Amino acid sequence: MRNHKRYLAVIVCAVLAVSALVAAPRSQAVAAPVPSSTDAPALLHRPLFDVLVMNGMDAPVPTMLTNTDPITVRDAAMAARMPFTRWAILDLEERDYLSVPVVTVPKGQVLHLVYVNVDACDDPEFEMTANLTDWPEGYTADPNNPPDDHVIPKVKLLLTTQGVFRGYRHYGSSQMVSADIQGGHALWAELYRTASRGHGEARVWVNGYFMPAPTAAGTPGW
Repeated sequence: MRNHKRYLAVIVCAVLAVSALVAAPRSQAVAAPVPSSTDAPALLHRPLFDVLVMNGMDAPVPTMLTNTDPITVRDAAMAARMPFTRWAILDLEERDYLSVPVVTVPKGQVLHLVYVNVDACDDPEFEMTANLTDWPEGYTADPNNPPDDHVIPKVKLLLTTQGVFRGYRHYGSSQMVSADIQGGHALWAELYRTASRGHGEARVWVNGYFMPAPTAAGTPGW
């Protein structure tokens, strides 16, 4: 009888020990994790901050956050951009040079050039080249008869030969541009060729946007 009670006590102790071992991991597994401030869903509820950053290439703006939580930043200048698109047609009938106006930038604005496309054709024995020119406010020279010593900022439009079709050599250009035309300045397109006879023409498509001129020192430009 005593041995039977002893065996029963040993069995009960063994059962309690096994139950304790099994129950411990369960209590840890169901413990809820501590939420982190950097969890992805939290980013959806961060406030927006309007910022306007104006600095030159040689003066980067340092950025410092006083808190450790991430924030969402929106460029407030994007809303001030006004898209600009314009075609300029140059017809070189019996001429070897022509310059035509594209746009005069309103004062208080800056025209930022982004993309230019050119479609041109000429006699197969001639060669052509094209530019965009920035004529400053108050410049009195005739763009189609400029003095030899004039200095005008230019963007070279890189024409490539597309082939000869229906008796004319065709040229094309599609290039990204990053240049600013200041308020009061006039943007022109010019076209050259190696002879002044026969038909030659070009269509220049200019794309960019206007935005308010910065008031800080060191305005952008070419």
